[in-house]
Amino acid sequence: MSTTLQGLHLTHRHVVHPTDFSPWGEPAFRHAVKLALLARSHLTLLHIDPDATATDFADFPRVRPLLARWGLLPEDSPTERVQELGLYVQKIRAAAPQPAQAIVHHVAAHPADMVVLASHRREAISRWLRRSVAEPIARGAHTPTLFVPGDQEGFVSAADGALRLRRVLLPAARADTAQVAADTIDRLGTLLACERLVIHLLHVDDLHVSPAIRPPDHPGWTWEATRSRGDVVEAILALSTELQPDLIVMATEGHTSWADVWHGSTTEQVLRQALCPVLALPVS
Repeated sequence: MSTTLQGLHLTHRHVVHPTDFSPWGEPAFRHAVKLALLARSHLTLLHIDPDATATDFADFPRVRPLLARWGLLPEDSPTERVQELGLYVQKIRAAAPQPAQAIVHHVAAHPADMVVLASHRREAISRWLRRSVAEPIARGAHTPTLFVPGDQEGFVSAADGALRLRRVLLPAARADTAQVAADTIDRLGTLLACERLVIHLLHVDDLHVSPAIRPPDHPGWTWEATRSRGDVVEAILALSTELQPDLIVMATEGHTSWADVWHGSTTEQVLRQALCPVLALPVS
């Protein structure tokens, strides 16, 4: 069976951040701003609500105060100063009964390089991003989706915007998906100007051979590998607890069995308990 895999590219120069205006979404907002800023791209802040008022934008998270806190802009700078940094911000507020479906339609009509979402450990939700719709956004939009826990700092500092991406966990089942994930880490680490990075490949299988892939080749970057047996989710979470990575990058195939429908896919189960951001790469 052939598959289509979507890794990170900077083709569209567009980052989309759906927001529900809750404080829980602040870390995800911060990551979206930083990624869009480094990529010198457009940033769309998107709020979908059945009762949304299209002309009311007062509740949206504010980009300019964040950039001022990071020392990139003077206080009360005009919008033009934001654009001088290479960041172009658009705010969209729309009424729709199904937020996930509306987000997927928006990204289909306005392709993005990444969607950045808030996640809630244990359930991987924000106030309106329920478990049943969180991963369909990633798969339906067929776009890399970064899930950022609302109770964690992540790899972008709230105080000054400094980056802390030093260790990445890459769970891999097959060589093709592992290679796309490795290539994505390569592009992301390059975008973030990571001088030192440890990439840890985890292969959970009864086989004695791990997927053969071409690891990123950068001075200061190192590549480690672990092979494990047993439950995939348990193995990922156990190694994550041991390594304390700054990011987990994994391909998501969605629900491929009745067990997935009942318990959630591997990615969904990891999202519910991960203590760091998770970058989901859709496979179809």
